[in-house]
Amino acid sequence: MIYKRAKIIFLLFIFCMVAYFTNDFQLINIEKTAIIIALGVDKAKNQELEVTVQIAVPQASNQTSTNSDAILSAKDKTLYGALEKISLETGWYPKLTFCNLIVFGQDLIKDNFMPILEYILTSNRFQNSAVVAVAEEKAKDLLNSTTPLDYISSFALQKILLRNLDRTSSVCVLDVRKLCALSRSRSDFCYMPLVKNKKTDDKSQGDSQNSGGQSQNSQSSSNSDNNQINFLASGDGSGSSGSGGLPSAGGASNDKPSVFDASSTLLFSNGKFVSTLTKDQTHCFNMITQKVKETFIPITFERENKQIDALISIVSNRYKVKISIENGIPKLEVNLTLICEKEETYANENLYELAKFNKVSQQAITALEKKMTKDIQSLLDISKENNCDFLQIKELIYRKSPKEYYALKDNLFELLDYTVNVTCKNYR
Repeated sequence: MIYKRAKIIFLLFIFCMVAYFTNDFQLINIEKTAIIIALGVDKAKNQELEVTVQIAVPQASNQTSTNSDAILSAKDKTLYGALEKISLETGWYPKLTFCNLIVFGQDLIKDNFMPILEYILTSNRFQNSAVVAVAEEKAKDLLNSTTPLDYISSFALQKILLRNLDRTSSVCVLDVRKLCALSRSRSDFCYMPLVKNKKTDDKSQGDSQNSGGQSQNSQSSSNSDNNQINFLASGDGSGSSGSGGLPSAGGASNDKPSVFDASSTLLFSNGKFVSTLTKDQTHCFNMITQKVKETFIPITFERENKQIDALISIVSNRYKVKISIENGIPKLEVNLTLICEKEETYANENLYELAKFNKVSQQAITALEKKMTKDIQSLLDISKENNCDFLQIKELIYRKSPKEYYALKDNLFELLDYTVNVTCKNYR
């Protein structure tokens, strides 16, 4: 019996060794794999989607330490159908494991784009942790832009969206998983950052030394306009790419480099776009929904009949959103406490004021409280006017009292009454 067991173990060992050394387990050769690092989705004609992918092309060598990227696009009725067209025309297998950024075009979000997000969530081809954003115009133009911040435009954009996650800035960021969870909640809302492409006069690194390769790539791009797959940019092994100071072949050689502004936020309710939050409103929204470790707020106040501009540093915050129902009327109470210190004051201060190191004056505290109260009230007015439950009030009511939830869910914001309390304190 012992010999039979030993024979079986030996045969299994031989089988595993033969399988390991003779079979690649259907793994795809890296040379045939397109590593997609960013995905753009725009609305095309005839109810089609124009899908743009940014592919990392690793070509670093002893002569150069930079990598290039290629930007390809295709049109189809479905998202993965367009990706399959890119695969058929290029011979590359689309690898979406490293796709950390998904950008939607402005025209696409005007319709119900949630089925696309739900497909991305349920498909095992995509990452659920991919960050989602909206381009001010077309996602293809955003990915194909040139930026002095990085060699690849999507990397530069991710730095802005994911900048210091332990801080609260004027950027609201969601990944696919959380976005779908919010849209499927009782509140049925979601939000995404609006990315604006701003042209600058800064010179991109390598403009002069890559001008020759630029014109050649631009000519090849123009010749392929009528093809099913549009090659917007192509790496040439010398570090040229569609971003990061190296102009891509998708644009003219004299295009100015761009920087990205993601301080505005788009609000969605029931899968439809309802409103846009400004930079201050976005900042305020972050204040009442998440913890703060460091952020800055500019204020203006009067002291001794002089107007003073100051920058206040918010060290930490405490926030609480309470909902109560009295005689069938829902009442919302938003409490926000800010622990702050003086960062900089644009005024000629006397020696006594300068001696108060990082101490915020009472006039500045009063001005900060008024500003934050006004911004929170404007947020709540947007919520009431557009029936957008971004504070998840319906979710809170449903957890506390399901019966009252079903009685108020249809006209909650028509009856809602709210109060805002903001308190600012010195850190020391």
